[in-house]
Amino acid sequence: MATIMEEILLRNVCRWEILEYLDRLEFIEVQDGFYRRGEIEIRLSETIKKSLSSIKIDETKIEISGQQELVEKLLKEIRFHFLRAGG
Repeated sequence: MATIMEEILLRNVCRWEILEYLDRLEFIEVQDGFYRRGEIEIRLSETIKKSLSSIKIDETKIEISGQQELVEKLLKEIRFHFLRAGG
């Protein structure tokens, strides 16, 4: 099976929400900012405050690496879980 790395940028999501979600998915922190569950590894960047007009929002990049099918499935789950309504 092919190993891939995919990135997703989460905006307007608090870091504690991401960490809580990873905990629910049973990811274990193996090193500062690095998490693992089975064959999947996740790296969280530092959360930064990004200016958007007159407001500031959280922005965190997540890198997911592992077996292609597992990474793609997890990426969809993360996108769906943190989907925010626009407008």
